[in-house]
Amino acid sequence: MLPDPDQNPIKPKDRDYLSYTWSSLPWSPWVPFTATKEEFRQIPREPGLYRIKPVGKDFLMYIGETRRTVHERLNELRHTLRRTDLMPWNDPHTAAPSLWAWQDAEGFEYECSATPLDASGVRFVMSRSGLKCGCEWEFDFVNCGFCPTDKQGLDHG
Repeated sequence: MLPDPDQNPIKPKDRDYLSYTWSSLPWSPWVPFTATKEEFRQIPREPGLYRIKPVGKDFLMYIGETRRTVHERLNELRHTLRRTDLMPWNDPHTAAPSLWAWQDAEGFEYECSATPLDASGVRFVMSRSGLKCGCEWEFDFVNCGFCPTDKQGLDHG
């Protein structure tokens, strides 16, 4: 379900998850999935985190991480979503079916932003996954007022 701005108005200062410095990370500019090859080169060609949102909207549809290059991962996804006649499977990307369904139902076009992370050693895998979870938590807490694990009915008491 998409955030309802009437039930939970988000103040502009709370929309930090759209900024170039969200979670103190150096995010790339927002690049549309319809961008040319040259424009899409703004997406890092190294492993890291990425975020996807509908163009012109102020909420995120997906936060992801990859040990492949972020550029490669997002490029595959944007090409997969160009085929509008058939919903894709979750290969090459887990989010492809959901993003395609929203695109089909609401006419969404997407844009993405990414941040590279150092890929050296085991610490990279732990920090990449940890940072992704931290970003997801922050986004859910700001937009919904609860910890993401609360959605699963877990007791934190």
